[in-house]
Amino acid sequence: MFLDLGLHLLYEHHFAGASHRSVTSEIKLFRNLGPEDLMRHAALLIPDPAAAEQIDRQRWLDTWHHQSAFLEDLIAYLFRPAITVGRVRDVQVLLLAEAPGLTLGQLVREGTTAELRSTLDDPTVSLQTFLQAALPGHPLIREATETIENALLGMWASLYAAVFPAYGIELRPGFSWGDMARLFDTAIEGALLKARLHGDVPCLDNDDNVLAGAIFAMLPGLCDVAVGDIEHRTVRWPIRLEPGYQLALDAMLPQPPGRSVGRR
Repeated sequence: MFLDLGLHLLYEHHFAGASHRSVTSEIKLFRNLGPEDLMRHAALLIPDPAAAEQIDRQRWLDTWHHQSAFLEDLIAYLFRPAITVGRVRDVQVLLLAEAPGLTLGQLVREGTTAELRSTLDDPTVSLQTFLQAALPGHPLIREATETIENALLGMWASLYAAVFPAYGIELRPGFSWGDMARLFDTAIEGALLKARLHGDVPCLDNDDNVLAGAIFAMLPGLCDVAVGDIEHRTVRWPIRLEPGYQLALDAMLPQPPGRSVGRR
């Protein structure tokens, strides 16, 4: 509960009014996350007075003893892989269900729209991005970011290795599905940056979002598919995921949905 309140308070403080406040130090960044701040926030958010009273200074001190220990747990809680992996898993489940009825062009458009929207609409991603920019050298943030990125690259590479062959498409020599995942991930980051700067995902003159356009441009160089064939190529064989795909997801998602993994 303390950690959830801390993240909510951090989000409210730095994203209120849809304008980010400037941050010049870690102290200013976390200045409103002491036990008294959390108690006041609990009183505002929790309708049950008895439950709100459980958020007290002594309980906080019994758990963390000092602010730096709480902040370390807060960062670890925010960047736990299960959150991001779960979001991407939901997008991939949707794509796997829809792919048999879509052309490859339609699947790219559906997939890029779903991934961009799910990312932009997630306040957790906003907080993660904010802290990554504010504290780029923080060891916990750097380590957690690398763990999450590696997990997502593996998930997308596994999906591409299953979906593209089902459309009768194979990689060109010299490329791997991991290469495809890294290239597409770089394009995603660029599209997200533009969307955050301008308030929405930019589109090309043909109305495709920029991420879909980038993928359409890259595919012929990565795979044995012609530009004109992307729009009309349909699924030819069943989509078969690697046997370890679900096992890998289970390992990254140890907690049932909604269950806290923090100390308190």
